[in-house]
Amino acid sequence: MKTNAVRSGSNAKQPQRRGNPQAIAGRHAVRRPRYINVKKEKKSPFPVAVVLFLAVITVLFIFIMMNYAEIDKYNSTVTDLQNQVAQLQEEQKKLDIRLENKDNRTNYEKYASEELGMVKSDSLNKYIITLNPEDKTEIMEYDDGNDTGFGYLLSGLAEVLRDFFS
Repeated sequence: MKTNAVRSGSNAKQPQRRGNPQAIAGRHAVRRPRYINVKKEKKSPFPVAVVLFLAVITVLFIFIMMNYAEIDKYNSTVTDLQNQVAQLQEEQKKLDIRLENKDNRTNYEKYASEELGMVKSDSLNKYIITLNPEDKTEIMEYDDGNDTGFGYLLSGLAEVLRDFFS
């Protein structure tokens, strides 16, 4: 006995009906199985290269922004230092002017007369003082071995008392 094969697709052939019509009628009608071929969609792989590229670009952008922030900090420091230099130069000019004025003799005379109350020697009366021969000055030094001020005081007091009683 021969069996009929069923094929799917466009190449499927119809079973041949031969022989006895009763035998054909006694057979059950067989439905042809239908096969549907579903093709899998090709999934694109995860874009690792794109993600890595974006990560590298982000890191580079962050570094650039950090560098700009540091440059801005240094620029503000330079500006502050330039302002300090300008102030110090102005102060130096003022001090140079004061130094030039200090060397002026009239400023010395003005300070001496106004602040210290001094007068020129030409404007004072001159007195001549003469010493009598009996007036004399002696310088006496005492050495008692004691270098403290109290030892000098006692030796001076003793000399005064000696002169007084003699």
